[in-house]
Amino acid sequence: MARATSNIILVGAAVLVMLSALCKAGFITACPSKTGYEPVPDWTCNPTRPSDRIAYASLEAAEAACNANSTCVCFNNAGEVFFSKDTRGLSKLGCTYVKTACASKTGYETLGKIKIYASGPAKENNAGSAAAAESACNADSTCFGFNDDGLFITKGFFSDKTITTTSCAYKKARCTSKYGFTNKMSTNFRVSGALRGIKKDKMSSAELAESFCKITPKCTAWNTMGEYIMGAIQSYFSDGGVCTYVKHPCPPVPGFTAYNGVAVERGINGAPVATESTLCFNDIKTMCANDPKCLVFDTLRNIWRNDIVPTKSFPGMCTYRRVAGF
Repeated sequence: MARATSNIILVGAAVLVMLSALCKAGFITACPSKTGYEPVPDWTCNPTRPSDRIAYASLEAAEAACNANSTCVCFNNAGEVFFSKDTRGLSKLGCTYVKTACASKTGYETLGKIKIYASGPAKENNAGSAAAAESACNADSTCFGFNDDGLFITKGFFSDKTITTTSCAYKKARCTSKYGFTNKMSTNFRVSGALRGIKKDKMSSAELAESFCKITPKCTAWNTMGEYIMGAIQSYFSDGGVCTYVKHPCPPVPGFTAYNGVAVERGINGAPVATESTLCFNDIKTMCANDPKCLVFDTLRNIWRNDIVPTKSFPGMCTYRRVAGF
């Protein structure tokens, strides 16, 4: 079990690097959530031994097998189950689900069942229980993390991933990933006041800015200072302690990979089976999500029932391709 827990913990950094590269590539998959697992788009586990990979006939069968086996580390939409993985994994279109050793906590990065302790000027505090430690850490801006034993650490933090324990450890998140956004750590944005249609404003909290940006189509980005921008971002600059979230050009649709700026090449097998020009995009999205035979659709409300990869450059277009297994 120690090996499996260590494997789960080490996924974080590699996943962040992979997601950054994929966002630059112009596509990203929206993976439906699954209880007890961390969904990772466009990436898959890579076993340390070939024998640690077993293929099943479907995603559902793979999920059931992983749930039933405590040594399972992860599974993917292709029906593959893994019992070990290296720290980097592999780039692969679709969804992978990494088993979590600990329950997730809002505003915290889950470190897993590892030892944490104070180092240097940091201070260890005992709140008596996991709930009390979490509350204390939430209320203290100098708190860096806590564990289920009631320990919370202020003014510094240190963890040892080589020592496993029975309690889950959590580190206060500074720039966690957000569904539908690309996160930029220690980064802020600036706008040009000379351009029409550009607006930058500030709300009373980051939570309000996030909610506003989610429901406002013209909102481009927001940050943890509570600022948001509507319109083009002129540039980014380094700003320690600030996390900026830039909205993906294509709204995420669970179970589909969104391709930004490309369309299906018409021709042999490229003609849509229908064009629902009287429907709004949200209607098309809902209709396709509920129809397993809808494999591809775009923002011009074209629908394809054959699996086809969009390759034609089309600025402003969002094309969605169903991920196998969903």
